[in-house]
Amino acid sequence: MRLNAVYRIITYSMLSFGVLILCLVYIFKMEGITQLENFPSTISESLDMDGTTCYLEPLRNTDKYYNFILFPTAAWCIDEATVGNYQVCMDNITKSNCLVYSFGIANHFDFDDSIVQLKDCQVHSFDPTMGVDDHKRGTNIQFHNLGISNYKGSKTMSYIGKKNINTQVDTLYGIIQMLNHTDDNIDVLKLDIEGSELDVILDVAYNYPKLFKKVKQLIMEIHTLEEYYWHTGNSVSTTLADYWKMIQILECQGFHIMYSVKIREWGNIFTFKDKTNGKTRSCCYETSWIKK
Repeated sequence: MRLNAVYRIITYSMLSFGVLILCLVYIFKMEGITQLENFPSTISESLDMDGTTCYLEPLRNTDKYYNFILFPTAAWCIDEATVGNYQVCMDNITKSNCLVYSFGIANHFDFDDSIVQLKDCQVHSFDPTMGVDDHKRGTNIQFHNLGISNYKGSKTMSYIGKKNINTQVDTLYGIIQMLNHTDDNIDVLKLDIEGSELDVILDVAYNYPKLFKKVKQLIMEIHTLEEYYWHTGNSVSTTLADYWKMIQILECQGFHIMYSVKIREWGNIFTFKDKTNGKTRSCCYETSWIKK
């Protein structure tokens, strides 16, 4: 009798353990958690940026990254406006007393012209791929045949339709110094720079963190996973882990996503299969970040 009782206890315990395992598997599946075995870091990092300590958690699943981008958390903007093809919060932009940096023009000045018409801002437009020299565009817009990156010097750029373009680039810090804006805030910083946004943000974070306080609002096109992988040759895991770090740094510095949308190019949304879990992902997202 005692042996039978022990046997029943062991059997029930094993069944209970099996049920528990099945429940945990179901929960993880429902929450969309996909572990990425080859991510370069599984250790949290703390980054001291001008007196602010940012705690950066490693990315262990792609769903967490994409959900962050797709579901904006900044809902406090009262006056949100479409400016060119971008969404801008107008709440704290003072008319005739505002400064805008617009990186990435591609011969389309819709955003730059519109922000001048709406708020009479001073705009500095940058694009080294157009083959156009520095010039004034109207009264308020100064065009610069210059790109932005994480260093100063020459850079060969390639993107859809154009390859191996020799350009000149500088850092955000260097450009601010060049334009004598060291004492000025940037009301809107627009980065539509075909994958270089990661280099720019991480350069500011590690080398010039004080600049985050100068930027009131950030408009940024984010190129994810295979789009950026195509440009750099980095492993998918390394690239996405760095983008997750970039997002956490921006949030730590007070930026929150107000607007996010999958980008259409020539009427199409370019998608691919996420190799970690087979889900369909968009290559690129247009995002608007604001501070409280």
